[in-house]
Order: sequence, then structure tokens, then C-alpha cells
Amino acid sequence: MNTSFDCKLSVLKKRIALVGPNFFSYIQAIRDEFIVRGYPCRYYDERHSNSISAKIAYRLQLTSLLKKRRDKHLAEILEQIIAEGTTDVFLIDTEVINPVFVKALRSRRINVHLYMWDSASNKDSFLQLLPLLNGRSSFEPRDCEQYGMTYIPLFAEKVFSIAMSNVETRNDEFVFLGTLHSHRAIHLSALERAVELSGFKISKLLYYHSRLLYCIKCLVHPRAFQYLQFVQVRGFDKREIAAAYFRSRGVLDIHHPGQAGLTSRTFESLRSGAWLITLNPTVLSLPEELRKRILLLSDVSELPSRIAIARSDLPPLSLEMDHYLSLERFADELLAVGGLPSRQLP
Repeated sequence: MNTSFDCKLSVLKKRIALVGPNFFSYIQAIRDEFIVRGYPCRYYDERHSNSISAKIAYRLQLTSLLKKRRDKHLAEILEQIIAEGTTDVFLIDTEVINPVFVKALRSRRINVHLYMWDSASNKDSFLQLLPLLNGRSSFEPRDCEQYGMTYIPLFAEKVFSIAMSNVETRNDEFVFLGTLHSHRAIHLSALERAVELSGFKISKLLYYHSRLLYCIKCLVHPRAFQYLQFVQVRGFDKREIAAAYFRSRGVLDIHHPGQAGLTSRTFESLRSGAWLITLNPTVLSLPEELRKRILLLSDVSELPSRIAIARSDLPPLSLEMDHYLSLERFADELLAVGGLPSRQLP
């Protein structure tokens, strides 16, 4: 046995850690895809707690209230990452990780990469990490241009693929899924008024992490009170979401104000074979085949005049576009940002 050769192979073996907030199991899906590709991979929740108070404090960067518990939690993650022989850490949409944590990893010759699912205008704490990183990427094209990051569009998992469903007919309805920020409630109300004479209805899958906090937000935007009965405080199962997309003509997308990146909803709705109805002009950057499946509105008042188009059936997606919308394509691009091959040999 060539012991020297075996040792070199073990040194070359890459091991990945993903660190970020726990949101709707998206990071776990990335972890599972990396494992399929031959990379030992573990996910760490960057928050010490996912209580409502902790989430709010982290988002508002009230570090003085959290410092002791945050630092203890990050120290434990750091210890585990090092003990497992991790070679590459991907920070996914981080809002907790600080320069001290990244410097500690880099001092151990661990490569650190970043992928952001929010824009700097919505979550800017990652900007202080950029000079310390090996790889930098984002779903937000404006941030990529301004901060020298690599643009990587998001993805839809296989559960959303129309090829995985047995759908035969679609109902005259649109689906709206999303965290019900106050501006979304206002847009949703306008959309419902816009379609009320068309024979279409809007199926609502609405999430907010706390009914009490939602009620407080409604004091500023009273129109949002009408959706209180529909708001759910647990995340929707992806199979439930996919089923709603499969049975509907179209999916309504209302992106976050000040943010141009294409949401997961963009990719999930297109891969499900539904029309995408959106206010986000960044969809014009998508391949031509996908643009033909999108109704881009400059204002919700345009929706009634476009409903006739949404009644028509869409042709099947090409295999090329199904791949473009997939987690597999996303994983290829994310690994490339880290300088890693798309698959690791055993």
C-alpha cells in the first residue's frame, strides 16, 4: 500500500460547511445537493436561537443584547468546523457572522465564501466581511456590480418540476405565496381588486413569524388587517406550495422594495409550468424561452388586461431551461465561486 499517496489524497479531500439562518429548509437543500456530489457537508444555524425576539434582535443588529450568547454559539460552531477538518465554509445569506469569526477560519487556512439571498439595502451586515473572503456571490445583480460579487440566480428544487407532477388541468386562479410584509399586503389587496371581475381568484399562502407583530404592523397599514385570518406562523411545506402552483394558471410575485434580485418564487413558479406574474423588471435578464412565460407588470392595474394571456396553456419546458431553473445549476455555480469542481471523486 502506498501510504504517502493515500495521505495526499486525504489532504486533497474537500469538506464543506454551510453557515446561515434557518429559513424554509433552503440551505438544507443545498447541503443535500453537495453531499450527492461527493462533498461531506454539514449545515450550522448561525443563530443561537430562532425565537421571535432573537430573530428581531439579529435583524435590527442589536448586538449588545445578544453578544454573550451569540459569541458562545459562534465559538461552538467554529470549534466543530475546525474539528471536522472542514476546508471550505459557505456563508449563506448571513446576518450574524462577524469579521472575528471569518478571521478565525482564515487563520486555520479554511476558505470562506459568501452567497447572499438578500440585497445590501435590506441586509447590509455582510459588507464588512467582503475584504476577508475567498469567494463572493449574490442573487442581487446591483450588489454584484457595486461590490465585485458574482451573480448567481436562485433555484427551484425538483419538487417544483412540472415533470414530477401528474397535473392535467389548471384552475382559473393565481397563487400568492410570501412573507406578508406591509407593502405586500397593500399590493395583494390591489391585485385582488384588479381580478375580481375576471372570474379568477387569488389563492393566498401567507406567512408571518408572529401574529402579534403582524397586528402591530397593521396599525401603520390598516389595509393589511384583512389578511390576518390567512396569515400562518409556520412555514408552508414545499410539496403543498408545489401542488398549489401545479393547479393554478399563474403565480404572483411581489419582490421586496429596493431589491432587484429574482426570488425563489420566480424559479419555482416557472419550473412548475405556471405563468409568472411579476413587478420585477430583472426577469428581462432571463433566457428568452422563460421570458415568454412571464407577464411583467409595471403596475398591478395592468393585470386585468393581461388575464386573457394567462388563460392560455404554456408549452412544456425544454430540458435546458428546466436545468437552468434547478438546484443542480445553482450548485454548479456556487461551487465554482468557491473554486471547487462540480463533483468530488470518491
